[in-house]
Amino acid sequence: MSVELPKGFEDLKPTELYRSALEDFALPVEEEDKNKKKVLLAAFLEGGVTWDDYVAQHPEVAPVVEEPVYQPSAANQVQDTTLHPENKWDENVEAVAVVETPRVVVKEAIPVTSQDSYLIKMTRENPLFEVRGHKFTRSHPYALVNAVDADYILTNEEGFRQATPSELREFYG
Repeated sequence: MSVELPKGFEDLKPTELYRSALEDFALPVEEEDKNKKKVLLAAFLEGGVTWDDYVAQHPEVAPVVEEPVYQPSAANQVQDTTLHPENKWDENVEAVAVVETPRVVVKEAIPVTSQDSYLIKMTRENPLFEVRGHKFTRSHPYALVNAVDADYILTNEEGFRQATPSELREFYG
């Protein structure tokens, strides 16, 4: 037997509306109105309290969202093919297509390795600027730096950005 969860203020009893108005949201309601559902609903409306605000205070009434469970279909099942004793395919066995389920990456951090190099350009007006052993000048505003230094320069120093190889070719022509 499942319990029907409320979907809005209208689904709550006046006693719960009255209690929530006073205790959860400090809405101005009178004691003589504690059994008047329409008056209590109006207090929530006038107070700017939404159903989402109520659910945030009472997560037990939030709708349960079930994650879909992946069940491989028969088409995605890999069937075992038998090898002949001489390690040859049995010509009487029909070939079976192997269907792999694709891996979907939703969010994954990109690993930074010390072998990666990044082209950085100084856009500031300094005639010379040195940072973490890299020298930038107006006549040579580009430098190829490792991943750790690029991360530091781009997040901690103003007047630097990642550059493209085509703009480097254009600059040095």
